[in-house]
Parts: sequence; structure tokens; C-alpha cells
Amino acid sequence: METFHVCLCLYFLAHRSAIITFLFLSLCRYQIFLYFICAFQNISCGIHYLASVFLSVSPQHTCRPPGNVSQVLFQDLSTWQLEDIWTQVSVGREDHILVQLQDGEVWELTSCRRFRRDDQSSLDYEYSGRKSSFPCLDGYIYDRSKWLSTVVTQWDLVCNREWFGRLIQPTFMFGVLLGAVIFGYLSDRGSNSLVVVCVTLNLAHPPCFVLQSGSGYLVVVFVYVTEFAGMKSRTWASIHLHSFFAFGTMVVALTGYFVRTWWIYQIVLSSVTVPFILCCWMLPETPFWLISGGKYEEAQKVIDTMAKWNRTRSCKLSELLSLDHDGSAGNKPSQVEKHTLSELFYDWSIGARTLILWLIWFTGCLGFYTFSLNSVHLGGSEYLNLFLMDTPIQKQKQWFKETFDHLFAIVNSAEAEDAGVILVSGWQIFRSIPTEEVPYWADVVLGFRKMTKDELKKFPQHVFGHAFTTLKCEGPTYLPWLQKRLKGSGGLILTRRIEDLWELHPSFDIVVNCSGLGSRQLAGDSQIFPVRGQVLKVQAPWVKRFIRDSSGLTYIYPGVSNVTLGGTRQKGDWNLSPDAEISKEILSRCCALEPSLRGAYDLREKVGLRPSRPGVRLEKELLAQGSRRLPVVHHYGHGSGGIAMHWGTALEATRLVNECVQVLRTPAPKSKL
Repeated sequence: METFHVCLCLYFLAHRSAIITFLFLSLCRYQIFLYFICAFQNISCGIHYLASVFLSVSPQHTCRPPGNVSQVLFQDLSTWQLEDIWTQVSVGREDHILVQLQDGEVWELTSCRRFRRDDQSSLDYEYSGRKSSFPCLDGYIYDRSKWLSTVVTQWDLVCNREWFGRLIQPTFMFGVLLGAVIFGYLSDRGSNSLVVVCVTLNLAHPPCFVLQSGSGYLVVVFVYVTEFAGMKSRTWASIHLHSFFAFGTMVVALTGYFVRTWWIYQIVLSSVTVPFILCCWMLPETPFWLISGGKYEEAQKVIDTMAKWNRTRSCKLSELLSLDHDGSAGNKPSQVEKHTLSELFYDWSIGARTLILWLIWFTGCLGFYTFSLNSVHLGGSEYLNLFLMDTPIQKQKQWFKETFDHLFAIVNSAEAEDAGVILVSGWQIFRSIPTEEVPYWADVVLGFRKMTKDELKKFPQHVFGHAFTTLKCEGPTYLPWLQKRLKGSGGLILTRRIEDLWELHPSFDIVVNCSGLGSRQLAGDSQIFPVRGQVLKVQAPWVKRFIRDSSGLTYIYPGVSNVTLGGTRQKGDWNLSPDAEISKEILSRCCALEPSLRGAYDLREKVGLRPSRPGVRLEKELLAQGSRRLPVVHHYGHGSGGIAMHWGTALEATRLVNECVQVLRTPAPKSKL
């Protein structure tokens, strides 16, 4: 790695092994002290390598309207504030937001343009009249539900200025390359400890030199630590030195979770360097480097300090190196040869090994930084993604597949009609081409394919679509069928109101909490919230295919006895009474996709509350009151995906229950006292 020091080490290993044996027999007190000082600063390197993950995140945004807003409309949601719209906007979609200003003007807002309608009396979301286009001269409105401020929102690095934000990470990585080359060279030609101190001071003042200092520190400190570590501990010390870098990435995730303002976030991360600044002045030069430069007296002082810390006897370099009284070496080591980069390809054997090492390093870095720097786009928790390569999407696919297989087995049995499960084919359509043209569940459903151009002619407002066959499960029929199976297997159903889970103890050994929104009280879960859904049940027996808009708000699902038209997603709304205006809007949107629905009859309104939370809660918890214990398996918070994943999550809950059973059956160890 560092040509000069490697050659020097080899020389002394071959000719002065007594020095190595004495100085670096193991990782003793002095070496441990230096090791952890240097390793601690590796945390800061890990932080600055990945700080841009949350520093430069680009939240959803739209053009700021040229005046005060009196009403906002998005799809079927109407509100008075633009901030309330973001929960309904899908990432990557170009659907516009409709606003009416206090002066009566009606504007359509998109992420990078805004359009003023000539007909100001029309508040219909879909509008085919004339409108004038304008740039976003008044700035942008950002979704601040996750990040209060980033460098993107601070300087509006979106639309025509988006390329500024995209340059942040490439610029940093280019600095990493320069830092590795520059500081690696300086450490060969000069002082290791001085370079370590210099790069540390730069790391404490981002973004001045942090791009070069991060990689410079990693290169130099690796050599510095290995020169102090003993032969027996060198492998362990060098490997685990980089585990502190990984800890730094965890600090990034933790800080990003609690601090959502970019400049406070950056100050907090930079403060990690402060403890090292207070200690780095104590770092000595390594005896190897001092001896190579003929600084024998300084090397002797370092050795004496090491011996004092390690509580062992020191040695005399003059005796080991056969120095005369004037300080010159009696047996001078041969002159250290200078090497160049070309010698890494001296012959086929060395060249092949060099290329293999480079390829391994390149592949490892490519995978690590691809996932780490894009953790906010992987789905699931942006913060946990810095810790885990496995994402919640994979778990959702598992649950979805297990549920699909379960329902598919029913539809192929004599129980299909009694269970209310049928096969249905249809289309999912998009107004713009999605980022992922093939969704994660494509290999689970039947006959998945992209829609043909002829099929898309049926939907002139849409440009892309999926065609597939899936399963429709009728809840009012399916749930009684499940209850019948439960009773047939000896299960007992009790109807009872409880205010506290402890009311079930000691009558029941284990409790599975599937109380949905009731978990706000029973489990003290403040993250659970209702998402109001309103649909229409109509008679339209000629409709055989389902149609679903990619937003998930407009859909047509033919069932066993009726057709379901939807829908709404009204976050935080507890109202269970049907809204006539919403019903009218639902019917209008569905008729736009399937005009024959204008002849539907026997319209009935249905309203329900979906128990939603940031993620499905599927975990064990041991409640304790004094000496009493009550194992609880929480299983709720599916939101609108309850039917689609219910059997898969039930299997997972069953596994957790079995773990609780095993614990209850295992006798407690008896005390020997």
C-alpha cells in the first residue's frame, strides 16, 4: 500500500527481528491507546462519506402559486392548505395540484411548471380547456413531513437547477480520489502523524477539505496503526479498524432520524471529530519512520515511552543497530529502493494479482455505495436501510406471495364460492411511465405483461399499463367462512369489550393483538391512524375486467355479487358517514375509465377506516406487572394492504406465537442457593 514503509518494514523484519519482537510483541497498553484514538476518527470518515444521503435529499415539491390560496384539490381530496396534499401524492408521478387563489384565479401546479386556466369557473380536476404556462418564478413548496430543510430546499436545487444537487456526491467522490493520492504520497515522503493531524483538522471543517481528507485519513491511518501493532495483533487491528467506519454510517442514520434540518445535521456530525482533535497532538511518529530517517534519538524516546506505558523494560537502539557514539550506524541498512506504479505490473503473476485486488475493491465499493447512497429510494425506512441490505419490500413480497398462494388454493377448491374468492383479469394503468416498469409482485400474479398499444387506446389519458390476472376476495363472505373453519377446528369465539390487555390475564397465556385502530389505547401506539375510505357498490354485471389507476385512488373491481368503485384515502379522518359529493366524484372518475358504468344501478355507499401506520407492527412484546408476565404478539397496521397480505403476516404471527409457547414450556432454571 505505502511502498516506502512496506519496504522499510520488510528490511527490519529480515535484519532486525529483535526490534519487532521487543516493541510489537502484542497489542499492549500504549498501542491500544493509540489504536482507539485513531479508530475513533474513522467514525468521522464513515459519517462524511455518507452524510450526503440525508444532506442532499430531494423531497417532493410543486411550484408555488402566485398568490394566497383559498382552496386546494388533488384527485378526490379537497383541502385548504397545500401541506395537507403530500400524503396523497405518489413519488415520481407528475399529477398536477389544482389551487384556487383568493382573487378567483385557478392554477394547475406541477413540479416544474404552473398553468393558469382561462376558464376560472371550472374547478374540475380534469380540464381540457385552454390554459397558459408559466415558470416557477415564485419558488417552490416542498413536502416537509420528513425533512424540514435540506441543501436542495435551501437553494431550490430542483428542475433546471437540479444538476447542482446531483453534483454533490460525484464531487465528493472525486475528492476522495484526490485525497487518497495526495495524502498517501505525503505520508510516504513526510510524517505520518503530521498528515493524520492535518486531515483531521480538515474533517472538522466541512465542506472545505473534507472530500480530500476523508480518504486521506483512511489511507494514512491504516499504515500508521499497523506499524504500531504487534505481529500477532496486526491482522485483527487492521481489519477492525474499518468497523469504526461502519459505525459512522449508523451515526448518520441516527442523526438523520432525529435532526431534519440540514445545517444542524451537519454541525452534529462534524462535532464527532472534536474528541480526536483534543487527543491527536499526542500521536508520536512511528519508530519505523524515525529510524528510516536517521532520527535515532527521537525513536529512542518513543520506545522509552512505549516501555513505560506497557510496564516493561526498554531497550537501546544503539545496541540493536550497532550505532557509534556519534549517532551514525555501524551497519547501515541498504538504501531503500524507490518504486513506481508500473512495478505493480512487473510480470504476469504480479499484474494478475494487482488486477484481481482492484476488481475486488471496485466491486465491493460499487455495491456498498450504490445501496448506501440511494437508501432513501430503496423503499421502507430510509434510516434502517443504512444498516440493512434486506428491505421491507422483500418482506412485503413474501407476505403477498404466501397470501396469493393461500387464496389460489381456495379458488381451485370446492370452497371457492363459500369463501368468496374468485379469479379476475384486468389492467393497472399509468398516466406516465413508472420508474419500475415491472413491480416486485409481477412474478406472483398470473400472466403478468405490459399492455399493448391497442389496449391502451381504451384509456387515452394513460400511456402505460400492466395486464394480469389476480384474485378478488370478498370480505363479507370470506370472514364468516374463516370463522366457520375456526369453530370447526375447536376454536372458541368470545365477544367482549376490554380497555386493557391485562384484563385477559390470567385467563389467556398469550395474546395476539389484532385490534387495529384500537391499539392506540390497548397498546399505547400513537403511530396508528385511520385512513378513511369511501366506495360505491353498484350492479353492473357486464363489467368483467378490473381497472385500477396507478394512484390507487380510482379503481373498478368486479366481484361475485356487485362491482366496487373507488375510492378515497383521507388520512386522519374518522368520519364514518358517506359524503354525497365524494360519491359523485368517485362515479365520475370511474365512468371516465369505463363509460358503460353510467348505466349502473342499485348504488350503495360504503365507508371504512383503514388502520394504518408507517409499517405493519408484527412483533413480540412481554408485558410485566410486578411478578406477572403476559406475552403479546402485535399484528396490526396493514392499512389498505390487509387482504393482500393477511395470510402471509398471519403465518409470521403464528411463528412468533410458537416462540412464546416454547418459552412458557421451558422450565425456569432453579437457583443453586
